[in-house]
Amino acid sequence: MVFPRNLGLQAGEVEGGSEAVGVWRLHLEISFYAAYDVGMKRTNIYLTEPSVEKLQTLSEKTGLSVAELIRRAIDDFLKKQK
Repeated sequence: MVFPRNLGLQAGEVEGGSEAVGVWRLHLEISFYAAYDVGMKRTNIYLTEPSVEKLQTLSEKTGLSVAELIRRAIDDFLKKQK
């Protein structure tokens, strides 16, 4: 099941003065998450505190999530293993 992020809209509220705008934005959010999760599996990893702190700092600088940074690092590592 796909859950959209909290869009900050309350029931009955509209964004941009039009109900269609709020509905369209919600549709885009759901579509993004539905497409983004396709082909991904959830896993847990254990990281040292210094690694977590460095990843959080890099996340703030780049605007990428920590999960995305980890995915990219793993992808780069696996490409080098071929």
